[in-house]
Amino acid sequence: MEESEVGCSKEGGENLFGGVRWMLYLCGMYLKTRTEQMTTPAIRMVVCETIRWCETNVGKKRKRTPLKFRVLTQKGGDHCYGMYDPTINTIVIHRNMCETVRSVVRTVIHEYTHFLQDLRGYSRVLSEVGYRNHPQEIEARGNEKLFSNCWTDIKNQL
Repeated sequence: MEESEVGCSKEGGENLFGGVRWMLYLCGMYLKTRTEQMTTPAIRMVVCETIRWCETNVGKKRKRTPLKFRVLTQKGGDHCYGMYDPTINTIVIHRNMCETVRSVVRTVIHEYTHFLQDLRGYSRVLSEVGYRNHPQEIEARGNEKLFSNCWTDIKNQL
């Protein structure tokens, strides 16, 4: 199973992804780039830059808890682009479900929104109104629409 758990500290990202940045510069990356053509470190870099963008443009938590992320291959279960696990403060991106860079960016923004939300009572509301009508999911889906602004700002960082 491909896996990575990384934080997005400024120096950590630059040191970890320096060689990948050069490779992406040579190959080019676009919103339509298929993730199956990308290495896991390249996807991690997109995730990390998107999280950094979210910190500036979507918001930060008052209590600064380090957010981590993982890039995994989903095997079985319901089709799921990603998830936020508040118990370990980690965003998970399923690289095989996010078929393009666009879907990776949208998924990170969606899950980052959940990171900012108070998720107490989430399950109770989910059982009452369902996923489509859940207020926190509506907010997260709304923020996904920021993907174009995000990409404009981060594409030159990749």
